[in-house]
Amino acid sequence: MHYIGIDIGKKESTWFACDDDGRRVAKGTMASSPQDAVALVDRFMMLREGVEVAVEAGNPTFKLARAMQSSGADVFVVHPLDNALIAQSRRKTDGIDAKMLAEQRRLHMLSRDRVHVPSALCEDLRHLTTAREALVSDRRADRQLRAEVHDGLAGRRPGAARLGCRALGGRLCQPRPALQSS
Repeated sequence: MHYIGIDIGKKESTWFACDDDGRRVAKGTMASSPQDAVALVDRFMMLREGVEVAVEAGNPTFKLARAMQSSGADVFVVHPLDNALIAQSRRKTDGIDAKMLAEQRRLHMLSRDRVHVPSALCEDLRHLTTAREALVSDRRADRQLRAEVHDGLAGRRPGAARLGCRALGGRLCQPRPALQSS
C-alpha cells in the first residue's frame, strides 16, 4: 500500500508518498489539475495494490478528489481546522504538510469525519448559488448608493451627491430638471 499526502494549492500542489513502513517513496509538486492528480495515482497504482490519499480541503480539492477516486484511490479529504497537527504546527511548509498528511493517513490518525466530496453537479450548483448571492449583494449596494446620491441631490444629505458621483466612476451627476407646468 502507498500513502500519499497532498497539500493542494490553487495552481500547484505538493505531494509526499510513503510505503507501509513510513519510508519515503517519492515527493514532488504537480499542477493542481485533475489530469495531474490521476497521473500521480496511476503512477503508484502500477507499483503496488492500493493507494490511500489524504488531502486538505481547499479551492480545487473536490475536482481532484473525484478524479483520484475514479482512478481507484481511497481519498480522505481533511478539514484543515480538524487536523490539529497541521493547524497548530509552527513549521508550516507545503512539503511538511504533505508529509504529515501521508503519515497520518498511514497511521490512521485522521479524524473519522471526512469532508464530504460532492458530485460535480452539486458543486456546480453551489457555485451558481454563491454567484447569485454575490450579484444580489452587489445590487443591494448599488441601490443604496443610488439612494444616497438621490438624497444628496435632493438636499437631504449635503455632500452625499459628491461622494456618490465619485463612487459611480466620476460621472457628472445632475439633478433632474423640474417639470414645467403650462
